[in-house]
Amino acid sequence: MFGPWQRQMISFWPCFIAASAAFQQLSGMASPRRMGSVLGTTSRFCRVSRRIVPASQPRRKGLSLMQLREDAPRDLTRLGRGAVLAALMATQTFGWGTSLALLGVLGQPIGDDLGLSAGVVFSAAVVLYGCAALCAPLAGRLADRIGGAWLLAPGAVLGAASLALLSQAQGVLGYFVAWGLQGLAFHFMLMTACYTTIAQVWRDRARRVIGLLTLATGLCATVIWPLTEFLQGFMDWRGICLLYAAATLCAVVPINLVLAFTLRGRAVLTAMTPQPDQVLSEESVHRPPEGSFRLLAVIFAFSAAIGNAVGILMIDILYGLGLSRSEAVHAASLIGIAFLVARGAEIAFGNRLDPIRMTLLVFGTLPVPFLLLLGWAVVGAALPFWLAALAALAYGAPQGLAGLMRPALVQHIFGTRGYGSRLGRLSRVSDAASAVTPALLATLLAQSPLLGLAVIAAMALSCFILAWRLARLPCPDHVTLKECPPCP
Repeated sequence: MFGPWQRQMISFWPCFIAASAAFQQLSGMASPRRMGSVLGTTSRFCRVSRRIVPASQPRRKGLSLMQLREDAPRDLTRLGRGAVLAALMATQTFGWGTSLALLGVLGQPIGDDLGLSAGVVFSAAVVLYGCAALCAPLAGRLADRIGGAWLLAPGAVLGAASLALLSQAQGVLGYFVAWGLQGLAFHFMLMTACYTTIAQVWRDRARRVIGLLTLATGLCATVIWPLTEFLQGFMDWRGICLLYAAATLCAVVPINLVLAFTLRGRAVLTAMTPQPDQVLSEESVHRPPEGSFRLLAVIFAFSAAIGNAVGILMIDILYGLGLSRSEAVHAASLIGIAFLVARGAEIAFGNRLDPIRMTLLVFGTLPVPFLLLLGWAVVGAALPFWLAALAALAYGAPQGLAGLMRPALVQHIFGTRGYGSRLGRLSRVSDAASAVTPALLATLLAQSPLLGLAVIAAMALSCFILAWRLARLPCPDHVTLKECPPCP
């Protein structure tokens, strides 16, 4: 089944399976006996001679990469699902880390070399999301037509080209052209193509798999920032960008090609699409509630705008409310911790709530930190550090879950057929909002922190109201969407 080059490509993936087992042990999901079972399965997986040997023990309730491999349909792939997920974790983490996150370390050197202010340097986010919004629907349609896995390698090539172009930038025009090309690659290399691949392979288990993936990609800055800082001791920012471009071409693109050929995107599409001789009865066709797509578009736009704007401006918000600069930085850094803890908890216990109820919980708690800060600002007293830390934690947890629920909601309401197209159309709206909101809110916060907080709180409350309305939509076969089962 595997040639020598394929064996080399998957030889490093059992370490990810072992990491999954360690995560289960830390979260209390696995006993030492199960740990031994999973690690034993990993050792068998390492001995790839003719085929991947499935685990002999029966499936249990705990979640691991090997169990995900076994539970998924076997006719869609030759590689184990655990190896597929591990490869996606590695390539997506590197892709996110070498995108906008790269400016966290290289922003100042780039600005000093090109003579650009910090505002112009970080305006790359506007260019990237604006171009991504243009290409999102196309990426979704192609992912549905040929399989999302076939888009990952071409997207990575475009991403590498954008990094190479960035390394040669001599002014503001070349700088923005490079980030525009990165935006064109965004949904082919990362978001839409990746989530559609997961939905096509794992179907009803896609929500938990996306949770594992986003838990890994949330650590992209933790991996890339120290590495980039270390490389600055040996080369300038141009050399670092060229190095990352070469790594993308030499490592990420081959892995994505292996995934595309082994997942056989056309076979995945065939398995999802009814054949011409199949007649679907009226009862077997799922009809989403009327108006659900429009509500989702507005919810996604507001939540993405809040996430991108607050992620950039949280330090300035806390500083404007009376904290010192160092206190604001320390308080805002807690957002990432809450972000990861919430996603880990969702992976472990999220199956107890369906996506609709989880969405209500997420957007019901999202306005809380902004209302706390707004109330304190109205009083006029200086913001204490403990309240700023509490607000950061209260914001990070629901925002981390919101990013996970967006792709899960689309599949729950509309199903796997046409998933990429719908996700691409929704991403166009959220990307457009992400492009313009940070600059607008920064202007408002510069004039009045109270006014900026009021706008953010209003957007968060709107998300909850719209999510409540979405849950109460009448479903053709059930009382409300909240009581409607997942769409196949």
